[in-house]
Amino acid sequence: MSNFDLFDAQYYARYNPDLAKAGLVTEAQLRWHFETHGIDEGRSFSPFLYLVYYRQANPDLASFTNRQLYNHIQEFGIAEQRRFSPFEITQLSDRATSNDDLRFGTKGNDVLSGGLGFDKIFGGMGNDTLYGDQGTDWLEGGSGNDQLQVVPTNEWR
Repeated sequence: MSNFDLFDAQYYARYNPDLAKAGLVTEAQLRWHFETHGIDEGRSFSPFLYLVYYRQANPDLASFTNRQLYNHIQEFGIAEQRRFSPFEITQLSDRATSNDDLRFGTKGNDVLSGGLGFDKIFGGMGNDTLYGDQGTDWLEGGSGNDQLQVVPTNEWR
């Protein structure tokens, strides 16, 4: 199993506002809903993982349900470096590229940087430091005590 928590409770709540109306507001309640209903309903649960894209980019998984896809990427897909997003995925130990990158942290404390281009950088769990760089970057800390650092020129959050 990967070291990444693919479910983002804040994102899930933001993109599924009907859940708050139903009284599901805590991270535990949102995770419960996702695991028991949301994954099968095809609800958006992550800003960087797209199950439709994952299915299309990996034809051997074409017959998988959403739940099977989610379990596959968690257990095998990340380790096998399979594509699950239209963004270029860069390794945590490497510097971001001049292309549009998607970078995400682990459950621990991470330091992540964007490169040139439009980068989406997600800290995930833990106390993370995220650096925007040249280009236009999207920085989202996630849970924990995060620091967002911006290099001047076209950076925003």
